[in-house]
Amino acid sequence: MIVETIIISIGGVFVMGIAGYYFLKLTRKFINNENRITLLELKKAKQTEISKVIIPVKLQAYERLMMFLERIKPENLVMRLYQYGMETPLLKDVMLKNIRDEFEYNLSQQLYVSEQSWILVIKAKEETIALINSVASSNDLKTMPPASFSGIIFETMTKSLSPIENAQKVLKQELEYMK
Repeated sequence: MIVETIIISIGGVFVMGIAGYYFLKLTRKFINNENRITLLELKKAKQTEISKVIIPVKLQAYERLMMFLERIKPENLVMRLYQYGMETPLLKDVMLKNIRDEFEYNLSQQLYVSEQSWILVIKAKEETIALINSVASSNDLKTMPPASFSGIIFETMTKSLSPIENAQKVLKQELEYMK
């Protein structure tokens, strides 16, 4: 009878041990699932917070690059930079310096736009500089009035879709995609 009691007791302890093991295993699984859910919720909240910061910065980058492209359009450069009595070589130099300065000022915006857009912005800057230099090299700037110099640049720009307009178009498309 004592042996039977010991066997039953050992069997009960064994059953309780197995039940405890599975209970702990289920509890651990439950806790792990709860931790995963909590981590996912935290990650989602963090992404929402990041979006609240990043989206306005990205929008500002698109805005600044659009402004840069507007400011380097030759017609806008001439209107903004020409001063009465300014000679054509000086106007050309001031235009080129202004384009480079504007670009350097907006250099950090490349972090917030697509690589394609940034390449188009660079292309717009480089081709605008090349156009101004081309007109300057094919004419005698010392004898050419600034109005004629500007007119040749404007005329050349209107012959095809300018790289500036192309870059602006792509920036606007990307901005629409962000909405």
